[in-house]
Amino acid sequence: MKQVRIDSLLEPPQDGAAYQREWTTRGQCREKGLLLEMALFAGMVGPGLYAVSALSGFSLGMLVGLAIVVLGYGLPHVVFLGRMERSWRTVMRPGSSWISRGSIIAGAFMALAALSVAHYLPPLNTGLLQAGSAGHGVIVKAATVGAVLLAVYPGFMFSVVRAIPFWNSMLLIPLFGAQTVGGGLALALMLDCLPGVTFAARLTALALEPVALLATAALIAAHLYSRWRAGQTARQSSEMLILGTYRRLFIGGVVLAGLAGPLLLTALALAGAAPDLLVFPATVGQLGGILLFKYCLLNVGLYNPIYIPRLARPQTCAIVERSG
Repeated sequence: MKQVRIDSLLEPPQDGAAYQREWTTRGQCREKGLLLEMALFAGMVGPGLYAVSALSGFSLGMLVGLAIVVLGYGLPHVVFLGRMERSWRTVMRPGSSWISRGSIIAGAFMALAALSVAHYLPPLNTGLLQAGSAGHGVIVKAATVGAVLLAVYPGFMFSVVRAIPFWNSMLLIPLFGAQTVGGGLALALMLDCLPGVTFAARLTALALEPVALLATAALIAAHLYSRWRAGQTARQSSEMLILGTYRRLFIGGVVLAGLAGPLLLTALALAGAAPDLLVFPATVGQLGGILLFKYCLLNVGLYNPIYIPRLARPQTCAIVERSG
């Protein structure tokens, strides 16, 4: 038997903040953390593509948007679950849990979106599911509302997490909305670059891209400024993005490659300077910037560890025994 002072079993006070490890690659299950980060990205750009395509009558975009949500959002969430047989419990608390609301919204969107593209299967292209029918139009509108809700709901979920000050901001809701619009436009323009694909609203989407990029940049700046003034822990998270560990990913990947670069290329394309050559790299850079922002947002989520000073006093001298 080994005698150990109880002091050695207590976590001492922390002078600095600690990383959250549940939703990042810092935890014990790094692969699952990466899947969740990818799901957050897919759960934004997929619904964005669906909504943009539904509003412009781009059927292929609706189909691809649904596929992105199912494969990039739904499947990773299923893999991330610790006890899959209990997954149904995630929908049991919609009155108090944003995770429950998000699960319901995701399920409703995928069901409605699947009905809206069912006409791709000839036997189902009839009745309410027939493309162009009044019933089909109602389904598409309902699925579009579901797409918007699915894309912005993570903003509500993050904004109510008081334990992590960098997330606890309502500015994340419009920021996620701006990134959803920008990501949806970028994916639609990317599909238009494929041989044999025609996106009828291409010029309109190209003209809206600078607006989405500028709105995203302004909201990111506003969020960083508000978090800088929100206390020491939130400021430390902001410093990690601007000056610290993640400065290269944030400044180089999010700001320059994901916002400034696409904005410049899109402006040149609108001016007529080889638009067919500039649109594709602009959209790739924009989507990469959105993905990197999600990665940075999750990884700089710091919190103040909780400890009980009364139990951590040096004079504590009780002795416990443990095998070893």
